[in-house]
Amino acid sequence: MIKILFLFCAVYGYRTPLLNKVDPRCYENDFVRVWVYFTDKGISTDNYHKALQTVKEKMNKLSLERRKLRGGVIDYDDIPLNEEYVEAVEELGGLRLRKSKWLNAASYWIAKDDIDEIAALDFVYKITPVAYFKSPVENETAVLDTELFGLTYKQLQMFNIDSLHNRGIFGSNIKIGILDTGLRRVHTALDNVRVIAEHDFIDGDQIYMGDTPITERSGICSDLAFLKTGSRLNLFFSGDTIKYSVYPVRDIFYTYSTDEGNQWQPLIKLTDNFNNWVNAIDVCGNDTMFIFYRDRYGIKYIAYHDTVIASASITGQGYWQPSVVQVNDTVYITYQQKNYLYLNKGNAGGFIQERIIDSCQSSVKEPKILSNNSELAVFYHTYPEDTLYLVKGAVSDSIFIRTPIGNGESAEAINTGDTIFLVWKDATDVPLFKVAFARSTDFGDSFTDTILSDAFNSIEKISIEKFNSTITVMWSSAGKIYFRTSFDDGITFSSIDSLNQEFVYLPTLGSNSSGILNFYCSRGDSITDDYTPGEKDYWFPHHGTKMLGIIGGYSRNNYIGVAPAAQFLVAKTEKPDTSPPYEYPIEEDTWISGLEWLESRGADIVNSSLGYTEWYSWPDEFNGRTSPASIAASQAAKRGVIIVNSSGNFSVPRIVIPGDAEGVITVGGIDTLFNRWQYSGYFPTSDHTVHKPEIVSLSDAPIVVNPDSVNSYLYSSGTSGAAAMISGICALLLEGHPQWNVDSIRYALFSTASYAEAPNDSMGYGWPDALAAFDISPSTYHAEGGAFFLTPYPNPFLLTRHQTVYLPFQLDMSHIVEFRIYSINGRLIKKESREGTLLPGRYTDEDPTSPNAAFMWDGTDQDGKEVASGLYYCILITHGGGNDIAKIAVMR
Repeated sequence: MIKILFLFCAVYGYRTPLLNKVDPRCYENDFVRVWVYFTDKGISTDNYHKALQTVKEKMNKLSLERRKLRGGVIDYDDIPLNEEYVEAVEELGGLRLRKSKWLNAASYWIAKDDIDEIAALDFVYKITPVAYFKSPVENETAVLDTELFGLTYKQLQMFNIDSLHNRGIFGSNIKIGILDTGLRRVHTALDNVRVIAEHDFIDGDQIYMGDTPITERSGICSDLAFLKTGSRLNLFFSGDTIKYSVYPVRDIFYTYSTDEGNQWQPLIKLTDNFNNWVNAIDVCGNDTMFIFYRDRYGIKYIAYHDTVIASASITGQGYWQPSVVQVNDTVYITYQQKNYLYLNKGNAGGFIQERIIDSCQSSVKEPKILSNNSELAVFYHTYPEDTLYLVKGAVSDSIFIRTPIGNGESAEAINTGDTIFLVWKDATDVPLFKVAFARSTDFGDSFTDTILSDAFNSIEKISIEKFNSTITVMWSSAGKIYFRTSFDDGITFSSIDSLNQEFVYLPTLGSNSSGILNFYCSRGDSITDDYTPGEKDYWFPHHGTKMLGIIGGYSRNNYIGVAPAAQFLVAKTEKPDTSPPYEYPIEEDTWISGLEWLESRGADIVNSSLGYTEWYSWPDEFNGRTSPASIAASQAAKRGVIIVNSSGNFSVPRIVIPGDAEGVITVGGIDTLFNRWQYSGYFPTSDHTVHKPEIVSLSDAPIVVNPDSVNSYLYSSGTSGAAAMISGICALLLEGHPQWNVDSIRYALFSTASYAEAPNDSMGYGWPDALAAFDISPSTYHAEGGAFFLTPYPNPFLLTRHQTVYLPFQLDMSHIVEFRIYSINGRLIKKESREGTLLPGRYTDEDPTSPNAAFMWDGTDQDGKEVASGLYYCILITHGGGNDIAKIAVMR
C-alpha cells in the first residue's frame, strides 16, 4: 500500500499535507495575502490520462508546437486546479485573487482568524504568504550625441552579435516574452517592433456588454448578476473599492440602463466595507429590488428602490450561496450550511422564518431556487460525489420532496410557468465536465436532456437566458467564454461558439425588449502602455520599453537591437514607483500569471528582471525549490521555454529570485572593459566555483531608447540590460537551430563563453561569444548578408495540385520591399508592395498574417486569371538595398 501511495505521489503529483501547514508569517497581520497550495487536482490514477488528453486538445497550438519541437513536457502540472478546492477556501473566508496550475495553488486575501480553519481542510497542503518582489535598482544618463552613427555597435561587437547580423541572423520567427512594466511606442527605434500579443496583468477588471465596456477598470470582480425590472436593466457585481487590490476589500456595485443598454449610469456603491468582502450575489424583485450576498460574517440583503430601503443580516457565519426568487410580495431565499439546505422567506421588513428543507450525508452545494407561483423548486448538488438533486414543495407547504437528477453540479435554471430550462456541469466523466441542458414541461417531474459542450478540465460559471423561442447558454473555462444558442425553445442548438477573447470571466446573460444580452468581466487589457499626459509618472512603462529596445529596437544605421526580427509577447506584470531609480513592487502571483500566459502563447524565450532577496532567507531558501516564482520558472523551462533572468544589482553579493532556479539562465553584469560590474549579484561559494550567475553581459552601460522621446537615447545601468542582451542572443541561436532545447542553448552559451575552462561564482562561465555559440554545431539555414530570395517552393508549381507557391526572402537591413512577377517574354503578371518598412530578418512564414510572412503567389495574374504553363521570373526589389531574381516553373 505504501509503495502504491508513493508511486501515485511521484507520478500524479499528490502531496501529503504538511504537519505544520501554515507559515508563521501568515499570523503577523490581521489580514494577509497568501498562497493556498492543494494536495492534488481531484483526479485519480484511473482518469489522469483522460484529463491530460483534454489539456492537450485545448492547448494553444503555438505552445504545443514549441513543446514538441524542444522536448517540453505536458504533464500533471498543466491540468487546471480543482475548482471545488478553490471555492471551499472561499466558503471559509478567502478572497480569491489568482490561480496557478503549475503551483497547484491559488492566492487569496485571508483574515488571520480564518487561517486555521482553512488549513484544516484535508486537501490543503500548505499556506504561505505571497512575496512582494522588487526589480533591481537601475540608473541612467543621457547619451549626448543622438546623431552618432551606430550607437549600439560597441555593445553588439563585444559579444560577436554583429557577426551573426552580417550573416542575416536577426532572430526571425522567434517569440520572446517580456515580463516587465509594459511597452511605450513613441520612439522611432520601436516603430516596427513586432508585438504579436500583449496583456496588462495589473490593470483591473472591467464589465462588458457584448463588445462595449460599461464600467471603468477597477480591481478584481468576483460576481456578476443581472435583473430586469420593467424597462430598466440592472447590473450588480462585487468588486474592489479601490483600483488596485492593496487591501482585502470587495463591495457591491450597481449600475443600470433605462434605454435598452445603450447608456449605463455611473456606478453606485451599495456596501461600504473595510477588511470585508462580498461574493455569492443573487438578485430578484420588481419595483423594489432585493440584493442578497454573502460576506465574511454571513448572508445579508439590501432592499433597494432608487435608494437603500433596508439592509440586514439573515444568518451568521458559516452559511453560503444564497439563491432567491420572488412570489407575489414574498421573497424566498435558499442557502446552505454544510449538509443542510435552508429556506427562508420575508420582505423588506426582514427574514425570520428559516427552516431546513433538506439534508444529506454529504455537503450541500450551490442551491438554485425557482417558482411557478404555486410551487418552489430548488436544485443543488452534493460534494464530493457530485449528485444533482431537485427538491420541490408547495409555496404554502412545509414538505419538500427530493428527486435525483443525475451526476453533476452548479445548476442554473430559468422557468416560464411550468417549463424549466436547466443547465449544469455534467460530472458523469469526472474529472472532466461537460455543459448539460435539460427541459421540463411539468415543473421538474420529468426532464429531457442533452450535452452542449465537449469535455473541459474545469468549467466555471454557467448562465442561461430565454427570449421568445431563443435560448442561449454561456459558460467560462480557463479565461475563455463559450456559448450555444437554440431558436426552438431548447429542442436543438447551434454549434458551439466563443467570444474569441482571453481573460474573460463571469458570463452573465440578460435580455432587453429586442433579445438576449451577454455580459462578462474582462481581466486586464491588451494595452500595456498606460501613459496619459498629466497622469502620475508611475504608470510610465519605462523599464519594459528600454529592455524591449535592447532586444528588438531598430533604427537603420543608428540603433540596432540584438534580435530586431523577433516577435514579442509583452506581459505587463510590474508597476513602477513614482520616481527613479525605478523599483517596482509586485506580488509574485501576478508575475506567475504572466509567465503562464507567455508559455501558453508559444513564447520560446522569456526575459525577466524580477528580483527579490529580503523575503526569503539567504542563502538557505535560495535553492530554486522554495519560492513560487522559482518553481514556476522551472516549470516553464520543463515545457521548453528559455527563461532569462537578471542576477540583481546589490552592493552585497546576492542573487535574486527566481535567478536561483536551476532551469533559469541567470545573467550577471560587466562593464565595457569586461570587468565585473561592482553591483552584479551572485551566489558566493567557498571554492568560488560557478553557481549563479552562469553568464554575464553588459550592464554598465548599454545604450537604451529613451521611452519618453522620439529619437534620443540613454546609458542604462543594471543587470536587467545584461539579461535582455542574453535573451536576444538566445533568439539568434534558436533562429539558426530551431530544434535546440533549453539544455542545448545553455550548453552552446556556456561552453563557448570566455571563462568556459575556469568558471567562477561571480562571473559564471564569463561573457558569451554569440558567433562561437551559433557555430558549435552546423546550421541548416542559409547564412550570409544581403537582400535575396531563399529557395522557392513548391517548384515546379503545379496548378492542378498546389494552391500557393511560397517565395521566402531575407533582408539584412530595413527596406521598403516590392515583389514583381514577369512572364518569360517580359509581361508584368503581378506586383505586390509590403506595407511600411520591413525590418531585417528572414521572411519564411506561410501564414499571410505573420509579420515574417513569405511572399505568396496563387498562380493568377492581376485580373485574377490563371497563368499559362511556363517559366516566370520573380523579382525582389528593395529600393536601394539591391534586387534578386527567382525562377518559378508553372505547370498544369
